Formats: sequence, structure tokens, C-alpha cells
Amino acid sequence: MLSVLIPLFDGVRTLAACLADWRAQVGVELELVVVDNGSSDDSLALATELTARPGAPVRVFREATPGQSAATNRAAREARGEWLLLSAQDMRVPADLARRHLEAHARHARPGELLALQGHIAYPPAALATPFMRCLVEETAFQFAFEQAGNLLDADPTVCYAPHLSLHAAVYRRLGGFDEDFPYGWQDTDLGCRLRAAGGRLVYEPGLVAWHDHPVEGRAYCRRMETVGRDLPRFVDKQPGVLDLERIRQGVGVHFLQGGRLASAAQRLLRVAEEHPGALLPPLEVEEVRHDPVHAAWVILLKYHFHKGVHDGGRRHWGADCWRGLGGRI
Repeated sequence: MLSVLIPLFDGVRTLAACLADWRAQVGVELELVVVDNGSSDDSLALATELTARPGAPVRVFREATPGQSAATNRAAREARGEWLLLSAQDMRVPADLARRHLEAHARHARPGELLALQGHIAYPPAALATPFMRCLVEETAFQFAFEQAGNLLDADPTVCYAPHLSLHAAVYRRLGGFDEDFPYGWQDTDLGCRLRAAGGRLVYEPGLVAWHDHPVEGRAYCRRMETVGRDLPRFVDKQPGVLDLERIRQGVGVHFLQGGRLASAAQRLLRVAEEHPGALLPPLEVEEVRHDPVHAAWVILLKYHFHKGVHDGGRRHWGADCWRGLGGRI
């Protein structure tokens, strides 16, 4: 049996459709393990009500420890299946996805090997309706950077993404699950690194596609970038050599400590674009994003806020002088 693990937080908009997709799977026995993690909306009540509908069984739990990592680990402990498929409350999936995951494991497995299978994550067209979402997906690697996978049969751990990852339950237990000190962000990359360190492989199967029905607003995503950035220094210490520390230092210097003026210009441009649709906008040159000033502005702001988070997290983790010499105000 396969257990689909779904951490839940304020997921009323998407949960019913997500569970309906998983319950419509063909060719495999499965259960859905939903773990509510302190929702402030009616997510828990909806999940409980959905357990009575026909289809694969849905089991619902509550986890008091905050964070996606804690909720996923709780789901893994409660799971009855031999296989685990990590998902999310806002994923839409085709009816044969679970079966194809198991078939892919059978194709790639080597005797005694630790193996995890990474499926592809795309956005449905409706989620790309705003300039920000198109910029996020088309111009940046902040959300999903599958182009960095390298060898698909031994993929880089940085493309280990929790919302579409499958592995044997014994492998998840052997690796210790997610590190709950990374409540949201870096926990899946860290798992991929520990898998490789244990002699295992992450296989990326781009033909296994799930859709991420999660459009976000640009300013909220900038706040998220700060949150993710704050935990990067601890990840660097835990997994040395995975990320280039000198490149991180340069990024903090260029995009945050010296990047405030450019970020302010980007904010002004976005205000003009919002208040005067169709107005001629001045170009903002940023790396290779030159064809659309609005996209360029969002790229500048995402990098600014991510590196602000890294800066703040570094001062907390490494000490107040850790960025000295990079220029700007320390």
C-alpha cells in the first residue's frame, strides 16, 4: 500500500479538489494521511468531513508542533503504507500518478539501495494569470529549479522538493525524516543531501507531473523569501559544500547591502504599473531579464528580500560581524 502524506494549513480553497484527485487514483491501493498544523480556517473540519466520502481512506490528525516539517513527519509516523508519497494540500494530480511512481521505483531500484523519486511540479495555466506569477515561474528559480537537476538518475539534492517526492517508508525512517529545525524551507533539500551522504540516489522523473495550484501575491512572496533566507546560514553549516558560501556572501553584498536603492526603484516602478496600467515604464536592467520592466522589478525585489533574510539569519547564526567588508551598513 502507498500512503500519500498531506500537511495541511489553511487549505480550504484547494483541499477538496486535491483529495478528490488522490481518491481517483487507479491501479494502486492507497490511503491519504492528512495532518492539520494549526489551521485558522475550516480546513480541519473540511478534512474530517471528507473522510466520509467514497474512495480511498482519508485519515486526519492534528500536529501541535508548528511547521511543514513537523506535520509531514507526523504523517509519516501515522502512515500504514509500505511506500510514502509526499504531497501538499494544493496539488492536482492525474489519476495514474501513484501507480506510475511505484512503476518508476521498480525500474530504478537497485538491491539494497536507498532511493527517492522526484516528480515534476508545474503550475496550471490559471495560476499564471498575474505578471508576478509569470515572472516567478518564467524568470527565476526561486520556486522550482528542476533545470539544476543534472544527471536525472542521480539528481542534485537541491531539486528535492517535498510536494512531489516518493520513497519507501523504511528509507524515510532511516534518514530520520525532515529536520524540524527547518520548519518551512530547506528541509527537503537537507533530506536530499542526507540521502546522498548515506549512499542513496534521488531520481528525477520529469514525465511524472503534478500541478501546484498555488498562485501567490508578489509582496507576500517577498516576505516568504525573507523567511526562507533566514534559515540558509544554518543549512550551510549543516550541509557544507552544497552551496557556495562565497557566492552567498557576494549575493548579500550586491542584492541587499548595496541593493537598497535599486529595490526602491523597483517598488516605485511597480506602483506606477499598478496605478497606471498600460503606461510606458522605464527599463530596469537586471541580469538577463530585460524585456519586461515589471518582471525585472520583481526579480530585483525577490533577490533583495531573500538576501535580507540571509543577512539577518547570518547575523543571528554566525554573529553580528559575519558580513563585515561587503559594503553597506552592517
